[in-house]
Amino acid sequence: MPNSNRFHTEIVKFDALDLCGLSVEVSCATAAEKCPAIWESLCAAVSPCAFANGSYGVSVMHDGKDGFTYYAALPQHSLETAPENMNRLLLPGGDYVRCPVNGLGELTEAYTFIYEAAWITPATPFKLDMQAACFEYYPPTYINDSKFFIYAPLTAIKA
Repeated sequence: MPNSNRFHTEIVKFDALDLCGLSVEVSCATAAEKCPAIWESLCAAVSPCAFANGSYGVSVMHDGKDGFTYYAALPQHSLETAPENMNRLLLPGGDYVRCPVNGLGELTEAYTFIYEAAWITPATPFKLDMQAACFEYYPPTYINDSKFFIYAPLTAIKA
């Protein structure tokens, strides 16, 4: 569903996906430093071939606290064997709002746009699930600051 701003959103179905990756505890103040560092650690820990199915940056919120756990992760099936220090994580299937982002410079602005819910219209049969994990999907073609997608979980509004 397009909107009048520079970010365009659509509601999509997402199938559950098993991931495996590294995690770090962050706050809004430390995310800009700690999230890229965890990606560097993941890239050093696995073969470049493991990124052939894309990669995922997953934010798991801490209920009522300023902070979250951030995972730099790959689909479980992309890894022949996962290094011992990696964590498994299940991305739940369901309805998500998807927003394309044209580079990391737009990441904060895109998240703000999604979570301020400016894209929701009275006809939208969903609301954001503020406590469920949201994620970034970096396609296999992702290089440096190219296009990727944010997915934020939705809950159906009961009539």
